[in-house]
Amino acid sequence: MGPLDHVGIAVRRLDEGIARYQLLGLGPESIEDLPAEGVRAAFLPAGDVRLELLESTRADSAIAYYRRFLETPSRYRYDTDPGSRARVLERLGKLYEERGELAEAAGSYRELTRLWKDADPELQPRVAAAEARLSALAPELPEGALVDMLREAEPRPDEGRVGYGAAWR
Repeated sequence: MGPLDHVGIAVRRLDEGIARYQLLGLGPESIEDLPAEGVRAAFLPAGDVRLELLESTRADSAIAYYRRFLETPSRYRYDTDPGSRARVLERLGKLYEERGELAEAAGSYRELTRLWKDADPELQPRVAAAEARLSALAPELPEGALVDMLREAEPRPDEGRVGYGAAWR
């Protein structure tokens, strides 16, 4: 594995994100529009790495980034994956709800509640909120829409552990 080149950070508004990092003495070396990826990006040098601030320019681009995170296994995220996955699922649930994609929102909330059902007490209000959203969405979904939204993936031979969501590739 080579040296770290950059770290991507999602921001709601690029100009506000840049302003926050300028308070830390980090200014942008470039700002780029990337319409094919649905983002605007600012690159801020920070020592040997660059921070890449990303602002979504399309409603579905954030969903695409979050889905890619969930579907891409990484042995380097092993210790942080349950927390990271749950936070991504929480955000995905909200984004899907905003788009009216209720089955996808319910699937995200359902997996979040499964991951964090035994989480520390300070996380339980977020679990309760996801359960409430799931309950609120269920009556509006077609019958059977919640069935098999989550399935265990096959264990990956080189890591010998089981992932959730998309199958290992």
